[in-house]
Amino acid sequence: MPSIPSRASGHYAYVWTFQVKSGCEAQFEKTYGSKGEWVGLFGRAPGYLRTELLRDKAVPGRYLTIDHWESELSHREFRQQFDSEFRQLDQLCEHMTDSEALVGDFVVVAPRTSDESGSS
Repeated sequence: MPSIPSRASGHYAYVWTFQVKSGCEAQFEKTYGSKGEWVGLFGRAPGYLRTELLRDKAVPGRYLTIDHWESELSHREFRQQFDSEFRQLDQLCEHMTDSEALVGDFVVVAPRTSDESGSS
């Protein structure tokens, strides 16, 4: 089983990519944005930190979401506790996208402090 990073070494994030149907961009941005339904659901769980929504400048309708959690474990516990609500919201959002795919799971590397930087 992979180790779960501690808060000291960074936190957990996962990234999804979406191809949003033409004409659904505004609704998608509202639903997946910082005050949208997904953030509302995630915010009910301990360990949720934030969500970033990125719109591709070069590819119309292409978006990324980056969901930040204190740990992979806190995300797994959320998925267990809120599975029904998660699936319902996911189903309600399907009509907005042509495709969605998991990009990957990541450890967010904290920036180095001035104490850690040294001359090379």
